[in-house]
Amino acid sequence: MRVNFETHQSAHFSQKLSEVLRKVLLLPTQEKVSLEDLEEIFHKFPPPLQTSRFSNPLWNIISPHLPQLPELKTNGVEAPSIAIIPDFKGGVDVIMQINLDEDTLKVEAIDFEKGGLAANTTESLIKMGYSARFFSIHGKGDIADFHEGLLRGAGINPVRLIDSGRDAYIHPCLLRSSDRQEFWLVQNREAFPRHVIEESTDILKSELGKDSSEALILSATPPSGASSDYFANISRIARANNKPVIFNPKQYDYTKDISLYLFIKGKLDILKPNVIEFVQFLKYTNIYPGDEKDKARELKREMKSKDYEQTIALARQLMKEYNYSVRMMFITFSEEGLIIVTPTNAVHISVPKIKLECSSGAGDSGIAGILAEAHEQKIDLRNDLHPNDLIELGQAFNYAATATASLPGNNIASKDEINKLRSREKVEIRVIQ
Repeated sequence: MRVNFETHQSAHFSQKLSEVLRKVLLLPTQEKVSLEDLEEIFHKFPPPLQTSRFSNPLWNIISPHLPQLPELKTNGVEAPSIAIIPDFKGGVDVIMQINLDEDTLKVEAIDFEKGGLAANTTESLIKMGYSARFFSIHGKGDIADFHEGLLRGAGINPVRLIDSGRDAYIHPCLLRSSDRQEFWLVQNREAFPRHVIEESTDILKSELGKDSSEALILSATPPSGASSDYFANISRIARANNKPVIFNPKQYDYTKDISLYLFIKGKLDILKPNVIEFVQFLKYTNIYPGDEKDKARELKREMKSKDYEQTIALARQLMKEYNYSVRMMFITFSEEGLIIVTPTNAVHISVPKIKLECSSGAGDSGIAGILAEAHEQKIDLRNDLHPNDLIELGQAFNYAATATASLPGNNIASKDEINKLRSREKVEIRVIQ
């Protein structure tokens, strides 16, 4: 839901936003800082300071501009559910499109969307003609009410919205118009009360115990305050109930133990990192001890020159190191495409050409594409897959993800938009042994 600013509105809001940002950084008025530095400095603050210095003041200047909530979407037809999707880090995405004119920040528009990897994947499945059993640790307050309206407006009818005892979160993003680069200033979560975590776990176990072939989608991080092996334990419960498990990571420094426990004790059918997240996994497991940004750039250069050997070798080393608890990796390289690696096969698929608008939600749409394709083609994600199956799943991922990236804000592509892109743009496919 976009709000466009007139010139006078933009000037007033931009001034207020600049004041909030300077309070975050405790900068004198004349000192300047890049958006890259801003993102890094923000994430060094503990959660209470992130809230008091930035998130609360930002909500105060944003709330007068909130758009009217959409009507609840429903077509009266119950679509088949193909996924169980818990949401432990939902909130309201606030994507501010900005221009930097001689270092002066100017906000041109704001996109408000239901935020979080779990909600994005659920909406994408709905737009593809399916549904998911979605539940969320939610909250109570103005932000939570607005978030619930956005969820229901997207057609998401949650199994349960669990009261966390505090308001929901906002996910602010500065989207630079010149290069479409995103700078997220999303605050870290404070620990949820124990009873909230227990209620969430009980719901999740109940859903996993139902007789169905739905996949479990684990996104980002467990409930804040849960043990580091939470996802690992849940993944084993899912597999014991014959459900495929997909992990859609969002890497932060505090997720190292979560990832290690998943590899050591968990069971993952698909791990979907981008190249930075992939290198961070390698660093967590001591396979690669160096600088992750340097290594990510190196792997991306190799991908551009169609040299896939190192990426495949590192992925397989990670799989072998943890006794193949991770059975399949979908590693994304933005404009350099997607590589799928299993212990015995590898496939690279290029991305269709588009004009990039906003990459937020793209990978989440891609995961929905995998699930929809697996359901339609009767591909069991728990099996060792033939390269032809990997190609079908990879194309489904790329077209869904790219169609979403071609839309402004955190808008999710519809089935029709995905199909139009697929008929218009072809991709290159390479099977690598």
